Amino acid sequence: MRLITIYDLEFEQPNKSKYGIKDANKPDMFAIKYNENGKMESICLVEVKSTESAITGNCGVDKHLKGMISYVKNTDLMEKRREEAHNIMVQYKDLKLRGLDSYSIPSMEDYKKLPIEIIFVFSHGYNLDSKIDKGQTSQTIRSIINSVIEEENKNDPRIEVGDPIDYSSNIVSGKESQRISAYRLTVKSK
Repeated sequence: MRLITIYDLEFEQPNKSKYGIKDANKPDMFAIKYNENGKMESICLVEVKSTESAITGNCGVDKHLKGMISYVKNTDLMEKRREEAHNIMVQYKDLKLRGLDSYSIPSMEDYKKLPIEIIFVFSHGYNLDSKIDKGQTSQTIRSIINSVIEEENKNDPRIEVGDPIDYSSNIVSGKESQRISAYRLTVKSK
């Protein structure tokens, strides 16, 4: 089973102008993703959407994805985020939080090698009045993501944004999970 450790919520870059950041947004979460054997795979920027307006509105998928890609392109900032991830995990271990007291924290160098992923989770408005319709809206989401990827890859060929992977079919069916889907994109420098 793959695991993910969320280590920061609602991150907002301080001193944006110092780093030349214009389109930055606040990802809902920063996380570390692990493979089936518990080895770190990537640092993830995660955004959760649960209503139709959150997909195409002022803070929709388009704006968030462009902002996250713009942020990831700044190698200095991503270096800081990798260091921060390592330091937070060490602190979690020292404080015996999140079951890490017996876990061997990988080195700072291991964290510095981690690739970056962007993950969108669509909760389909579970327990909300405004629900995401999985049929038509799924096509809209794919279209928005593919459009941003095409634009980013054309504008900056040094950055590769992988095709979105739709995890909807991988979610075990249950009352809650029938209303959840997720898309994952990898972002890396060429």
